[in-house]
Amino acid sequence: MPIEVNTPPTIMAVDLPMAKSHLVIDETTTATDVLVQKLIESATSWVEGFTQRKLLAQTVTWYRDRFTDEDRLRLPLGKVKAVNSVKYIATDGTLTTWDVADYTATLRDPGYIWPNYGNSWPTIRAEPEAVRVEYQVGWDHRNDVPGDITHAMLLLIGHGFEHREESIAGTIIGNIPHGVKDLLRPWKAL
Repeated sequence: MPIEVNTPPTIMAVDLPMAKSHLVIDETTTATDVLVQKLIESATSWVEGFTQRKLLAQTVTWYRDRFTDEDRLRLPLGKVKAVNSVKYIATDGTLTTWDVADYTATLRDPGYIWPNYGNSWPTIRAEPEAVRVEYQVGWDHRNDVPGDITHAMLLLIGHGFEHREESIAGTIIGNIPHGVKDLLRPWKAL
């Protein structure tokens, strides 16, 4: 079920000065800035993929073929900050917004939505991506990102910098530095 990023984060969990400090690159040296920035982006992508969570505040839309057969619907990608809307394609083919008074959303890690007492999941048209949940996920500031995650990212950035001939542009491949997965494992979204 696809997830679309509507509003990307405005900051990264690790910024250029932090990465350069970790790599022991003088802050006035700019020759490697593009490479280090690409390594930050690559490390972010790898960490978000491994943990199945978005690190910093962003708005996403999760497309589903149906609601769920369960009592509640678990929202993926980590800490849910707000549910902006729950929309669905009604049986008559119209895109309909589910009234917020008819469901409850929990704002935690992970977040859930479910019909309020006396309500049920809306009846939808049987077609792909008939349900669309727009919500906000991630920590607000880079200082809110747990130290284990930041440490793992710095290890990946350092590994990519030291072994850049073994890397493909935009990705971190090969052996992951020792300890990275151990640092991230407690933060994997269930």
